Amino acid sequence: MKFHNLIFIASIIIISSCSKENNTSSEHDISVSQLSEKIVNYVDNNYPDAYISSAVLVTNSAANTIVRLNTTEELAFNTNDNFLGNGSQFHAENGHQHNGSHGHGGGFGVGHGGGHGQGGGQGHCHGFEHGDFDEIPIDSLSSTITGYISTNYPSYQILHAERDSSCAVGSVIEVVINTTGVEPLKLFFDATGNYVMSASRIDYSATPAAVQATITTNYPGYTPRPRSKKFTLVGGQIQYGIFLFNGSTHKRVIVADDGTFICEQ
Repeated sequence: MKFHNLIFIASIIIISSCSKENNTSSEHDISVSQLSEKIVNYVDNNYPDAYISSAVLVTNSAANTIVRLNTTEELAFNTNDNFLGNGSQFHAENGHQHNGSHGHGGGFGVGHGGGHGQGGGQGHCHGFEHGDFDEIPIDSLSSTITGYISTNYPSYQILHAERDSSCAVGSVIEVVINTTGVEPLKLFFDATGNYVMSASRIDYSATPAAVQATITTNYPGYTPRPRSKKFTLVGGQIQYGIFLFNGSTHKRVIVADDGTFICEQ
């Protein structure tokens, strides 16, 4: 009898072990071009200043898909491609290798590029953020830039840097920084490392009425994305980057807070 009891207990342990193993979540890379239009549109509307750099499918998790933006933000979506929240909370239990190591809340490798990515570091983008991105290794940023950040944003971590251009201020070095509990902030520096401006996301509906009037008057037929950018220049002036689309045509328009048109790109 004792022998049969031992066999019974051992069977339960084996079954439990198998069940646990089968329920272990895992994830694997997918091409950004495989993402549904619903996910792509969500990113376009809510993160028009960023682009998708990589993506994974997750099994045995509340999340089905996790996408990584070039800002290092991670967004999770369920099997119906509805947004769930911060993707770092939904990673597989066994960790994952995705263009670089990460486990829970770890980092994907960040790829760059334009259009619908085809793996291999290609980024996806609709909207304004398109074209080739000239990434800068964080450890190669000048001491002028890193010193400015450590002095003025001591609790922030540098997440990403690249060279870019703005119709309002010309060629810039764009640095994405972040601290716990807030959206990433973008800081812009000129070629010599002098601070130029910062940018944060804002709902289009929260932009000044004068800004919205300028958009309505000058861009009939265009629809603003739900999210815009608020630029605070070194001299304290405020400008807004409004992301517009009309079918396959996308524009970013820079408007001063009093409604004065600055430029378009």
